[in-house]
Amino acid sequence: PADLSRSKPSRLVQHPIPIQPPGSSSHQTPVQPVLHLTKKEMKRQRKLRRAERARELQDLQAAGLAPPPEPRLTLGNFMRVLG
Repeated sequence: PADLSRSKPSRLVQHPIPIQPPGSSSHQTPVQPVLHLTKKEMKRQRKLRRAERARELQDLQAAGLAPPPEPRLTLGNFMRVLG
């Protein structure tokens, strides 16, 4: 077979530099399939996340690292203050 880099027509044709297509690199980890949760499961996950966040805030407040929450203003309290 003839050497393509030395043939006369090869010098006239532009040969693009080969690049790897996106997602085909060998060092990349395989993509895990997306786990779709049902509506009930999403609600439960959200409830657990919010409870965990509230628990952490309570722990910080008990340790004195976070300020306590402001007192809530309700209609009964408002009337007592103005009364």
